[in-house]
Amino acid sequence: MKFLKAVGVAIIYAQGALSMPASAEQDCGSLGVMKVDEAKLPEGVDASQVRKCLGHPEGHGTDHSGKALFARVCEFRWAWGCSRGGYCWKSCDPDNNGKWCWTAEASGLGPWIRCSSYKDCEGSMACGEGGCKECGCSC
Repeated sequence: MKFLKAVGVAIIYAQGALSMPASAEQDCGSLGVMKVDEAKLPEGVDASQVRKCLGHPEGHGTDHSGKALFARVCEFRWAWGCSRGGYCWKSCDPDNNGKWCWTAEASGLGPWIRCSSYKDCEGSMACGEGGCKECGCSC
């Protein structure tokens, strides 16, 4: 009976160890971890709103060696849209040079904004911030 009790306890502890949350570095991988100075957050943005991973899931077009797989193409036709992967983007270039950005909540520091159609996105959404390669306005 003691043996079965010991096995049961071992199973319970093993489940706890296996279900431990991954670290931010493990979770984010090559996207990098978002790091912000809480004292410098924009007004109205709480530290709990800041996304965990720095880079955009669709904007990290590199292979295992870090070599670029594709160039970021300029967008001249639409003011905003929804990517095939379901993320909002918007034009951010007043001179219409085709520059655009991925949009994010919480003044650009929060989660990347998801969509199922261009109708879910709008030009007033904030460009992603945080210093990542995919952040900001470019093409």
